Amino acid sequence: MYKKEFLRSALGEGGSDGAGSSAGESNSGNQPSGDSGAPAPQGVVIPDNWKDALSEDFRNDKNMEHIKSVEDMAKSYINAQKHFGKDKIVVPGEYATEEDWNNIYNKLGRPETADGYEVALSEGSKLSEDALGSLKAKAHELGILPSQLKGLVSFQEEMAISSEKSIMESIENKQNEAINTLKTEWGAEYDKRLSAAANMVKEFGGEELQKYLNETGYGNDPMLVKTFYKIAQGMGEGRFEGDSEANGSGYTPDAAQRKILELQSHEAFGDKNHPMHEQIMKDRSALFPLAYPELNREK
Repeated sequence: MYKKEFLRSALGEGGSDGAGSSAGESNSGNQPSGDSGAPAPQGVVIPDNWKDALSEDFRNDKNMEHIKSVEDMAKSYINAQKHFGKDKIVVPGEYATEEDWNNIYNKLGRPETADGYEVALSEGSKLSEDALGSLKAKAHELGILPSQLKGLVSFQEEMAISSEKSIMESIENKQNEAINTLKTEWGAEYDKRLSAAANMVKEFGGEELQKYLNETGYGNDPMLVKTFYKIAQGMGEGRFEGDSEANGSGYTPDAAQRKILELQSHEAFGDKNHPMHEQIMKDRSALFPLAYPELNREK
């Protein structure tokens, strides 16, 4: 429609050969001022007011201010198409599919597979290789870029160290609290009973168990200490003053002899006025037959 109007304007309303010739002659030295300088196609003359053929919205758009001719407009359109090429990324809209998003992730630099992430654990990392593999798989699923995954792995390593430290501090605080409770419960007998429990660890577990308890911190677990002390009681170790009377049950000759020496070293042994003297003497007498069974056999 517009082309027809351009031709009609160029040829005149009558459309006669004379009028056309006259119009052609009159226009031969009067090119449209808005033209970029390039010659118009032969037989087509574009008027200066060509923008009037556009709708008002297009004609008044700010992007049209630098467009002075139809050729300018064509150049602008072609250049826009060239710049809007394969290296440009269009953000998927509301109805984008998973495939649409995967294409975006790939263009941004996501590796083809999870194994394509070149991310390694730092020296001494608390994360395992299996954990790193899981992170890579999830990162690939979510479209995470290599540089982003490196940052996430580093963050996870820091969190693992911090978490381990917090756990160890919590365990240590609980153990110290429990030990203080045990000290209160055992009172003056704490050190002796602790020593008896340690002897049981050494006797039944040897250096291997001692090393394990020291390295893990379980050697400070009050429940474990009390358990080994009970074992010591059953074996005849650890029957200290104030315990149930030594009736000989469960004592070996060596254990009974050690217990006798311990009783005899107590301050109440030589002090008849000491409140524990009578009990210690009874325990000592009960232990003698167990400590020296050969004397009983000779009798």
